[in-house]
Amino acid sequence: MKNSTDALPEILFGSSDKTRSKQISRLVKKGQIKKIAPKIYSGNHNKTPELLIRENWRKIIAYFYPNAVVSHITAFMGGRIINDTLFITTSFTRTINLPGLTIRALSGTGPTIYDMTLPEKSLFMSSEPRYLMENLQMARQSKTIKKTANSEKVELYLEKIIRNRGEAVINEIRDKAKEIYHELNMKKEFEKLDHIIGALLTTRNDIDLLTKVGRSRNIGLPYDPDRLKLFKILFEHLQNVKTVQPKYEMSEDEWRNSAFYDAYFSNYIEGTDFLVDEAKSIVFDGKFITGRMSDSHDILGTWRVLNDHTKMMKRPENANELIELLKQRHHESMGFREKINPGEFKNMNNRAGNTEFVSHELVTETLKNGFEYYLQLDKGFQQAAYIMFMIAEVHPFMDGNGRVSRIFMNAEMISSQHMRIIIPTVFRDDYLLSLRRLSRAGEPAAFIKMLSRAAHFSACIKFSDIEQTQQQLESCDSFKSPDEGQLIIPKAHVDDV
Repeated sequence: MKNSTDALPEILFGSSDKTRSKQISRLVKKGQIKKIAPKIYSGNHNKTPELLIRENWRKIIAYFYPNAVVSHITAFMGGRIINDTLFITTSFTRTINLPGLTIRALSGTGPTIYDMTLPEKSLFMSSEPRYLMENLQMARQSKTIKKTANSEKVELYLEKIIRNRGEAVINEIRDKAKEIYHELNMKKEFEKLDHIIGALLTTRNDIDLLTKVGRSRNIGLPYDPDRLKLFKILFEHLQNVKTVQPKYEMSEDEWRNSAFYDAYFSNYIEGTDFLVDEAKSIVFDGKFITGRMSDSHDILGTWRVLNDHTKMMKRPENANELIELLKQRHHESMGFREKINPGEFKNMNNRAGNTEFVSHELVTETLKNGFEYYLQLDKGFQQAAYIMFMIAEVHPFMDGNGRVSRIFMNAEMISSQHMRIIIPTVFRDDYLLSLRRLSRAGEPAAFIKMLSRAAHFSACIKFSDIEQTQQQLESCDSFKSPDEGQLIIPKAHVDDV
């Protein structure tokens, strides 16, 4: 049976109308609604007053303070309640204490032409130009929370607008701010905003920017700070990862055969799928597959880099060497595909599904800044895991990024006298999903677990005879698709794995 309170709204307000007031009183006496704050009632008996107030704060403000503007740090944070406090601009200054929420009303100008009307109709949200100026106001220290974000956060926000939305958008924001600052009495705030934007656009240098990313952009060396945060997360996690990495000196046959299967599986991950015998004909006999000339060159080019002792023993000692080595290895592995400009960083942005990779103009400096974490890690697995993810995440080339990232990973392993890490086809989903989880959610544990398992697997494979290697890989389900099998770890080959 339907409860009689089901039709009652979650939030009701007291009224000066006597008839309405009597109705509310009767509902309270019957226990159908409850009073949760002065002149505020609810028909929901399952939620606490604190939760009801927080969930319905926009309705409450719109009712009691019509034409108020959600402003300052609350608008800057997208309307999020911070430390149980939110800020509005209205015709008076007052602090309103409600269960679970403090509303700080600031005296100021009502809605401007650019402020957004919220669904409650008589409530507005500060526009982007407005709340940027509001958050550049001088604010006194507060025992609870300041009404403004600090200037450093505003600078970071402005830099991100330029990075993600472009110069045209930031100039439009500045133009709108110029239109409304007189109305808001914010001349000083507009001038400060104008100076910061000018400095970030490198059109002026008469202001000292507060952030590293801002100063880097000002001198023409912009980078992606969000990716740097992600690299730091992986770096800090890797510092606590200790893997058993036995030294392993490969014979010439083991070197060549492991390079072949490394190239074969690395291309298969990217969708360049051949039968193993077809790949052998390409690599060892120079017989390209009819109708698949580019794919044939891809696997041959990847193998030539992976099989070159000198090239695979090379490790970048500084950031400039990293950039040079990236371009060399990309050109050598992908050189047949002229349309992707082999050996040259991308000149337009690229993406995979919902993942937007680093903007093309930020590639070089993002790599150089990220390289600082690489230098602080242990040689071998730590540096291998880090540099592979960093390159894959930046995606510096139009195509071939995955293959190049794994070349760098295994150059780190080999140059430290460890077995290279091979990602077999059956392990492809584990590999890609763990990369995605780290990239999108900042969670490195699954990525490290996946790569550690792949390293353990690879060290257990005998590469001395290419046919016997194939048989062993087949027994481990290596060539199966992820939905056909799962990776089987064979009996250890390298001692003390």
